[in-house]
Amino acid sequence: MRLPWLPDVLRAAGLDVDVYPGWETRGGESWGPLRGVICHATASSQSSTDAGDMRVLWVTGSVTAPAPISQCFLSRTGRWVVGATGRCNHVLVGDKGPHKGFGNSALIGVEAQNDNRGEPWSAHMLDSYVRGVAAICAHQGWAAGMAVAHREHQTGKSDPFGIDMTAFRQSVTAILTGGDDMAALTPEEQQQLLREVHDLHFLFFDLDSAPRPEMSVAGKIETIRAAVTAGVDLSAVEAAAERGAEKGAEEAIDGATIQVGEG
Repeated sequence: MRLPWLPDVLRAAGLDVDVYPGWETRGGESWGPLRGVICHATASSQSSTDAGDMRVLWVTGSVTAPAPISQCFLSRTGRWVVGATGRCNHVLVGDKGPHKGFGNSALIGVEAQNDNRGEPWSAHMLDSYVRGVAAICAHQGWAAGMAVAHREHQTGKSDPFGIDMTAFRQSVTAILTGGDDMAALTPEEQQQLLREVHDLHFLFFDLDSAPRPEMSVAGKIETIRAAVTAGVDLSAVEAAAERGAEKGAEEAIDGATIQVGEG
């Protein structure tokens, strides 16, 4: 069995996707049926390169696992690379979690570029991680609960260190169900998002006014620059917040009413 659909499924989710030479025939053909995704971190240095990490995954292997190590690689840039379509060597048979008793023959592996020792996960990379895993789960008909961290599957593992997998799966669920992104946020997070979107309205339509007195014009301009640099779809965020407000988000955030779009 092979997974030639991986690049197309990830691209259909709007992700930046590439393939590694030899990807179509790399990995063992004898595996399956598939039941889920294991989320990993490469544990490479913070100065590691994509080329170097991918060579370890798909050519040389590591001191603990022979190549190919995983089907997918996620770069710090948010770019996905598919390097294998067959069985890989990314995990042992699990001793806990929903995939207890299962290993490489049943699980797709994603290696995300991170030192796994406290290196921050950028919002852009984490969003790409969520969207890619959601795309795979959607294609296979799996619920978000079938995506687990290596540490949730195998005792003694810590990866991907720094990612809250409960929140991660909530975000995957929001994509799978086609629900409002606001539903995956806590009331406090909804309130903060709505406030920030309200600010963004003024950023774009009235630089001389501030929804909050402490926000200077210079601060507004810097916020726009940072959001655009991070690849934030501001119109989509504002639309999501408006939908949340229309659905009564003001009640969900302790009665706070924030009218998005006034000006």
